[in-house]
Amino acid sequence: MASFLAIPTFLVVAHPDDECMFFTPTLLSFENVTVICLTDGGYRSKEDGILRRGEMKRSCEEVFGVERCHFASIPGVNDTPIAGEWSGKEDNVVKLIESKVKKLGGGEKAVNIVTFDEGGVSGHCNHCDCSAILRSWFDELPEEKGGRASCGSLFSGVRVRLFQLRTVETYLKYSMHLGYPCLTIPYWVHGASGEIVLTSDEGMSFAKRGMEMHASQYVWYRRLFILFSSYVCTNVLVERRQRGHNYHSNRGKSVLAVVVLGAVLALNIAGLGLYPNAAFILLAINRYFQWLGGELFRRNGV
Repeated sequence: MASFLAIPTFLVVAHPDDECMFFTPTLLSFENVTVICLTDGGYRSKEDGILRRGEMKRSCEEVFGVERCHFASIPGVNDTPIAGEWSGKEDNVVKLIESKVKKLGGGEKAVNIVTFDEGGVSGHCNHCDCSAILRSWFDELPEEKGGRASCGSLFSGVRVRLFQLRTVETYLKYSMHLGYPCLTIPYWVHGASGEIVLTSDEGMSFAKRGMEMHASQYVWYRRLFILFSSYVCTNVLVERRQRGHNYHSNRGKSVLAVVVLGAVLALNIAGLGLYPNAAFILLAINRYFQWLGGELFRRNGV
């Protein structure tokens, strides 16, 4: 696991502030990250774009210690809320990604690319387009031969693995720290299946500090998102594989986790009447499944 997290990793996002709203555990887990943002937030005005570029650079550098933060600057690829606006610009986005991988990962044997999945976490059209472009590009790469089934694909002699941030169910999206055990129980019951769970006890603190750097965007509903979102504490990364061999997701199996944890808390609060201990029990369960998740990933390899 440690060697996997040390591999050069490209985090590709759609907007300034995506990095801390959705990918905080990813930024805190991987050791060698380059952030690529496809827009600069300047859809309404050029001044907004300049402001938000500076905000994102401060978030990456001062909060997450990520020195390499790049903006695409592709004509027509803006933070528009209108679906289909990026249509026809896919090749330009691909050329940018390829140039960054060649320049920053060319001397490496392997790189990871992390982005949104087809649901885009929030369903935002830019998130979904970002995911679709990278999936299409990855699926056309030559498949590396030999090794295990998830050995990745080759680009200019570099082994590429694509990971997508899983869009979780709404009841898990706003479950705060409860999300980790809920997302880990399926691995305990069904075994690992190409999904990597990253977590951080300090995720909320880092996400909050990161959003404070995005002062122009830190409005009340984003404050609530940081407070309640499980994404600031837990990221589930699903590995993309080619030619119809993609992993079956554990999505949906986490209902079992909700039932189990609900029963435990109900017994604690209603049956035993020990309300003050509820937080302690929840924390203990969370810690246990953090350990269990680590054991599963070590046994299955990453």
